[in-house]
Formats: sequence, structure tokens, C-alpha cells
Amino acid sequence: MSKLPSFPPKPSGQPTPTPPAPGQIPRPVPPNPLGSLGSRFGAKAMWEILPLTDTLISFELAAIADGLVKLFDLPADAPPVEAFLTLLHGDKAFAAELRERLDEDWLRCELHGAFMVYNWRDEIRQAMNARLIAIKVPPMYTLVRDPLLTLNVLGRARTALLLATAPLALDRPFLTRSLVCDDQRMAEIAQSRAFSVEHLIEPQDEEFDEEE
Repeated sequence: MSKLPSFPPKPSGQPTPTPPAPGQIPRPVPPNPLGSLGSRFGAKAMWEILPLTDTLISFELAAIADGLVKLFDLPADAPPVEAFLTLLHGDKAFAAELRERLDEDWLRCELHGAFMVYNWRDEIRQAMNARLIAIKVPPMYTLVRDPLLTLNVLGRARTALLLATAPLALDRPFLTRSLVCDDQRMAEIAQSRAFSVEHLIEPQDEEFDEEE
């Protein structure tokens, strides 16, 4: 008496697919758009936005400290950035006049659309420095020194986006950020104002052992 071949037992917890009817073509199962990660309940994916081009323009209050002193006649016996923020938030007339001046300067830029901006973190510096060295390009970036352009960008950028039509916010959390942009349109405007070209990573002086 012959024996039929046995089949492996069905794994527990997995449904058995229904076999197609005679003559019916089985329907393909669509792939999971999230891959194996999406098949795990409660799985989390971590992601972040990084610059896509090699042109980086940086905006921060520390870079315009000297410009703030000259432009707004700040006292010389206090740190320029803190003196400016104190004046801005303590003098309503000064704040209103500054807003008007910044709005006029922003309109002269004739910007349209949106611009991606990023927090100027050490991880971005390291990544861009390595990339530019690998493609044999000087690892440099543009640091904006123009006070009005810097204040406009810091005061209008929201999270990772700067809209040309964004309202101006002169609150301390906005102005004390350090942002970088990789949009060529912004680079052209920044390089028509006061700026300097800086190393992404300050070069280290190589030390050699003295021969005896």
C-alpha cells in the first residue's frame, strides 16, 4: 500500500492562501511599499533633509555682529548680538522701524517661490566637507555678512522652508538660529551683498616630529 507524500505543517499565526479556482489565473500580491520595515507593527523610520547641491550660504547673527554695531549704533560695552536683541525687544519704536526697513529690503530682492533651509549642524559640515574633498572641490561655504539680508532670512524661515511671501518674525528663537541654504537664487543675492568665504572644517596644522 503506497503512502502519499506529507506536506510540512502550516506555520502558526499565518493564514493559508486560498487556491485559485480551476482555470483562474492567481492574482499577484502587491509588494509592501515600505518593504520589510512596514510589515512590523509599530516600526518607526528616521529621516532627515540634507542639502542637494554644493553651494551653501550660511546665515547667523554672530556673522553680522560688527554690522549690527555700525548699522544701529549699539553700545560698545556689551556683546553686539545681545545688545541688539535687548534693544529690539525693549524698544517698540525701534522694532517697528526695523520691520519697515527689512520689508523694503526684502522686496528689493525680488524673490519668488520657496527656498529650502537647514539647521547649520556639525553633521552637515562634516558630510559636505567630505563630499567636496572627494570631488576635488575646495570645501568652502559662503557666510553672509549683510545685516538686513541675514535678519530677513532668519526672521522669515519656518522649519525647513523659506517662502518669499512669509511674514517677518523678530522673536529671539527665530533670530538666534543658524541656518544654511543651498538655493542658487539665494547664493546670487548673498554674493551681491557683504559676505565672506569660509572653510567648512577649519584645516588642522600638520605636526611633524623633528628629526634628531
